[in-house]
Amino acid sequence: MILGNYSIRKILLAMNNALGGVSENLFTSRPKTVQANMNNFVVFNISSRIYDDIGKGSGMCQIDIFARDNGVYENTELLEQMQEAVYRALPISVEEYMIYRPISIQMGSDGMGFHSISIQCKILIKQQ
Repeated sequence: MILGNYSIRKILLAMNNALGGVSENLFTSRPKTVQANMNNFVVFNISSRIYDDIGKGSGMCQIDIFARDNGVYENTELLEQMQEAVYRALPISVEEYMIYRPISIQMGSDGMGFHSISIQCKILIKQQ
């Protein structure tokens, strides 16, 4: 997939490689169903346009972490562990891209037995 002059696939691959320590369940879009034994997962994607700033590019990406609720309550301990793991993985810096400057937003319940936190980050595209 190409957005403008930039490969989204390469950005997503860098994110996938860096986020493997957060959860073994990584997706680029929210799964419609999850297995009963899946207690957490991560959804990551490019959440904005990729801008060409003459010689470099910029944009935003989003990392959503999901933790299965403890009965009817939010699993704050697991969400905290996952959030800390994302922050440890940042900045994600490879030859062409850097993903940095996270901002966390509490998203609440998804209505499917999980609570989530959305972490939005800037993307700097260093070269084409």
